[in-house]
Amino acid sequence: MQFSAVLLSIVAIGCGRLGYDAQAAPDASPADTFPPTDTGDPDTTPTDPLLGYSSEFDGTPLHPDWRERGAPSHAMAEMIDGALVMIPSGPEEWRNSSRAALLFVLVEGDFAVETRVSVESMSMPGEPAVPSWRLAGLLARDPAGDTGMENHVLTVIGAAGSPLQTEFKNTVMSSTTVEGEAFGDMLGTLRLCRVGGEVRVLTQPSDGSATHERTYTRTDLPPELQVGIFVESWTNNPVDVIARFEYVRFWRPTSLASCSFGGSA
Repeated sequence: MQFSAVLLSIVAIGCGRLGYDAQAAPDASPADTFPPTDTGDPDTTPTDPLLGYSSEFDGTPLHPDWRERGAPSHAMAEMIDGALVMIPSGPEEWRNSSRAALLFVLVEGDFAVETRVSVESMSMPGEPAVPSWRLAGLLARDPAGDTGMENHVLTVIGAAGSPLQTEFKNTVMSSTTVEGEAFGDMLGTLRLCRVGGEVRVLTQPSDGSATHERTYTRTDLPPELQVGIFVESWTNNPVDVIARFEYVRFWRPTSLASCSFGGSA
């Protein structure tokens, strides 16, 4: 199923919030309360439309503001057994001026987003994707990149230069800086937060044994960004990766420190 087609089935026209309670989210991250407890601030209460973009991928239609982009090829995506499953249909990646498929919403101002994703081989279920560069994760980008220079920040896990790696990419005017670290898990929790001019990206393996993070100063980014999830494969020999996103959850951070795993407002 092509990316554009799946949106017709997982986005219900006119649907409202997905029933996600910001004060009682299931499956909290290791050693963390997610998202931060409601402080009474209007920007952090369930009336904030940002929270309506959250989804447990349990078959409930996505908020109608979710959109897709994909160039030159697309990704296959479908809700299956409580996860959003994504598979790239060709070689593509987010790097320098190169772009890939993205399932996103437009988010204005400060925000935080978290997902939990597994990245595996399709041909060998339960095994890591084979290097090199078969990855999935979170991305925030300037929408102007569709017709101009690319500016974005992302975090991913998967097979990079070696199996089971996490990467952080900071792209400024179509020039990408890549930092990678050993991750040791096919399943991880990823966060991406913006507070003011700072963007923080974090990854954590499923057992919560370590945290990998970077913070970038990105005062150049506009108030409104495309924020979403993606899968990418740099090679087409073959495209042998499948990503399963268990959920995507948004909230308004009260500080950059509150974005960290186990952080407080």
